[in-house]
Amino acid sequence: MPVNRVTLYSEPGYKGKSQTFAFDRKIYALSVTRLEKIGSVRVSNWDRKPMIGEFRHTVRLWADRPNRQYPIHRVEKNLYRRFSENSADIGEWGEKTRYIEVLFESKLDSVIPDDTSRFRGFESAERLPHIIE
Repeated sequence: MPVNRVTLYSEPGYKGKSQTFAFDRKIYALSVTRLEKIGSVRVSNWDRKPMIGEFRHTVRLWADRPNRQYPIHRVEKNLYRRFSENSADIGEWGEKTRYIEVLFESKLDSVIPDDTSRFRGFESAERLPHIIE
């Protein structure tokens, strides 16, 4: 069975240094990774697990340190960008990203119209996930 993860690359076109992340309820400062910047994102395909059903990982790239002053449903424009699909070139977000948060999306959640309820992570936690700096 394939492992469901998100791989970030330092250069566009899935080149340069890479680092793979999985959902662990943590947010990582870019400074503690092997990457100086992010140029591309590779998201694994849908997978199936008992009790969860079909799911995949997604990644939220933050421009600034996330905190409780920025609830997801009221977030200011350009504070973060979520990638749910492969992206060979993430453009300006390669330079803007300062923090990385891995989430998972369930196909069961896709019937819920509120986009924020589809992703498990910051918005569904009782408190902000642990930030590794």
